[in-house]
Amino acid sequence: MNRINRVSILCSVLSWVSATGLAAEATPELQPEGGLGGWRLSGGLMHRSLDGVSFRTGSRVSQDVIPRKSSSDLVDASSRFGDEDAFADREYDDGYVRQDAGTALFGDTWYWGYDTREQIQGDTLVFHGVAGRQTSVDQRTRIEDGRQSDQDDENGGLYIKVAKEVLQRGAVSFHLFFSGSYVPFSVGTEGSTLDVRQQSVTYGVEVVDTYDLMGVIPPDSPYSGNAAGPGPLLPNTPVNREIRQHEVSRSETRYFNDIREELDISLTTLSLGLQCEWDADWTQLIVAAGPSLNMVRSDGERVEVLMRNSGGLNTTEQRFNDSADDVEYQFGAFAQAGMRFPLSERFGLELCGQYEILDSVEGRLGPTSYKVDFERLSLLAMLSVAW
Repeated sequence: MNRINRVSILCSVLSWVSATGLAAEATPELQPEGGLGGWRLSGGLMHRSLDGVSFRTGSRVSQDVIPRKSSSDLVDASSRFGDEDAFADREYDDGYVRQDAGTALFGDTWYWGYDTREQIQGDTLVFHGVAGRQTSVDQRTRIEDGRQSDQDDENGGLYIKVAKEVLQRGAVSFHLFFSGSYVPFSVGTEGSTLDVRQQSVTYGVEVVDTYDLMGVIPPDSPYSGNAAGPGPLLPNTPVNREIRQHEVSRSETRYFNDIREELDISLTTLSLGLQCEWDADWTQLIVAAGPSLNMVRSDGERVEVLMRNSGGLNTTEQRFNDSADDVEYQFGAFAQAGMRFPLSERFGLELCGQYEILDSVEGRLGPTSYKVDFERLSLLAMLSVAW
């Protein structure tokens, strides 16, 4: 309920009460409960609202804890397949080309073998060997540190007032009073300030070496030559080396934080005031003002969880818990206006609106800061007894 709606409701109640009073002029006059120097105890409900609670949400998660994977289990090509420009013993997945006794002098060897006929391509012989796998990661990061969100709440609380009449002049009387009220509120927010998406692609890496047959017709496959020979000769160094990549797998991993913040606020007010009452036959009009002492208590709980989603499965990577318990005291002031309707010589019903001057309250909940603004207009409904 916003301020305009509550003022409209209060005005409607007062208009209805005034119309009822005019229609009741013929009824016997009721004396206001309590007499000169008497006491009055009033108690009932207070309705008030928060004008807004602003959260500026921070995060405890550091991007340093999010791994950026770029793995590789590549085999050193020169250790398995030899340097392409030097003599070497070369081991492939579909054959081998090794050195024999004459390789160092003539550059060729009969110590070689191959597995399938498909390796013969024209006047060349092609060998293949897997060098390993390589993974590359593409990372996209969204950060909203300091995300702003506004919440509000309204609630009913308790109000009690003790008044003592100190002066009466005709239909006008003055009362000193002491009052107290208590109204609790509860607000909360949830969301995320960090979203990291990593797309990982794993490639298989293959070495392809091509040898010139130099007019030699290879024996039928599979063929395995030996160091002792003799046999068909093949150059020990390839005429061409190609590194090929092919995609093996692709996956996406997401890191994000989930933040839940709850703030319980209670406003306790003690007031001392002077109240003026005017006896209008069937009712009493009330105006009052005075200083107040306000105690604002804020109890907060905050939970932040760093989640990892991979393959549709969420797992918790980190968890942070924060809490806060703050109390702030403020001096303020208030003004009150309303009506009392006598129900008997001792009992009455009071309906009032109250305007209060109260500053904002600021605090912290872990890395999050917040600011509480109170709605200054509140509504009161009370029963009173005089003695």
